Amino acid sequence: MGTTSALAVGGFLLSKWQPTTIDETRIATVTESLIFTKVITSIMAGRTMLPFGHPHLEVCDDHHPNISVCDCVVVNGNSIGSKNCIERAQSGNKIRSAFSTVNINANFAVLSCPAGAPWANCLDVECEIDPVNPARAKCQCVTVKTGPSITFGGGCDTATCTSTIWSAATPDMYQAGMRQLRTAMDRVGKPVTFPKPCPAPK
Repeated sequence: MGTTSALAVGGFLLSKWQPTTIDETRIATVTESLIFTKVITSIMAGRTMLPFGHPHLEVCDDHHPNISVCDCVVVNGNSIGSKNCIERAQSGNKIRSAFSTVNINANFAVLSCPAGAPWANCLDVECEIDPVNPARAKCQCVTVKTGPSITFGGGCDTATCTSTIWSAATPDMYQAGMRQLRTAMDRVGKPVTFPKPCPAPK
């Protein structure tokens, strides 16, 4: 996996990915829904998670003022995140979320939501696998209430930016994540088809 260097920005600790080798160990990981909120430090193959109802992404429950609980399904495939592969290993029914490369395809579209529309930061958060149905898990995402956001949810309907809470990222983090994703996937010889932006509202 890549080595990392830490950079504190605006109160958040961001890791800058420095590619060395890619860890392809099959290891249990979870991907809640869709977008980066930090830059990539590792890519691996193994169990990942997508939101329930994929590709129509599940809405997160925001009953807690600072936490959005997102319902997810487990899938197999490559995933990426800002924690290394060991830190993302499953422990009992606990698992860390990551971003699944299954989300990076032409079936999705990139929806831009305005500042003031709450969204969920789900990357690297703790999730709990359903003991009755291990193909499902709930992730404790952080609710963000400031700044614009980018999401693959909403089906390009801008009204959903305020009617639902999507897992999302800031525009800067999204762009940085996509650049590093392309670099990482090129290194393992895997193609990437990025989702296109949603059409401008009429």
